[in-house]
Amino acid sequence: NGKVLNICSNTQVSVNKLASKIIELASSNSQIKKTSERQGDIKHSRGANQRMEEILGFTPRATLEEGLKKTIDYFLKEK
Repeated sequence: NGKVLNICSNTQVSVNKLASKIIELASSNSQIKKTSERQGDIKHSRGANQRMEEILGFTPRATLEEGLKKTIDYFLKEK
């Protein structure tokens, strides 16, 4: 129907926390490189999933961490 939907858990998380969690779950040795703030950077963001629930009747059942773990496991298996 041409509507844009956010496919998300409706949970706010910082990019730094998200990156740290991915590194942890992937047992990675990657390092987060922090740089100075740039003009126009988004400081806070949170996807709203009400439209997804209304149109698709879908409510997320997994937490962000559970979803990340499943995604990482999938890609590690496909390597």
